[in-house]
Amino acid sequence: MLNLDQLDETLKFLQINNISKDKEIKQTKKLFDEWTSLKKLAKDVKKEIAPLVDGESKKNGVKITAHEESLKQYITAMKKRDFYRYGTGKEAALESLGSVNVEITDFITNTDILRYNAEQFEQPGAIENSQNKITEIQTEVGLMQALWDHINDC
Repeated sequence: MLNLDQLDETLKFLQINNISKDKEIKQTKKLFDEWTSLKKLAKDVKKEIAPLVDGESKKNGVKITAHEESLKQYITAMKKRDFYRYGTGKEAALESLGSVNVEITDFITNTDILRYNAEQFEQPGAIENSQNKITEIQTEVGLMQALWDHINDC
């Protein structure tokens, strides 16, 4: 738009100084008309797709809520896992912790996808609770890993 304004000002200056460029003036007017038409079309398209965007945004919100809920359930179920019991033994506990790390990676991948979608729908804060839950899980698993590593060293 700035370039069109500069072009228009230059042509007006030339016209004032009797160096008329009628062909270029007509082309500039045509460009301004096309620009105005394009802006109107953009507004119309935005109105047309607004319900679709809103629907997808709501679907993404539902997916994020379901993801949060699955993380909460995972945290609860994780507390019942065998690596929380001393009787499990170090080998089985470390193996179990390894499988939990794979599950955490899956959660992180899913969260990254949901974060991307949330950002696209201008809702970047919607995924924060899920990220906090994953951090909580990683901290807990890290502590249990450190505990079993210490037991292994003893």
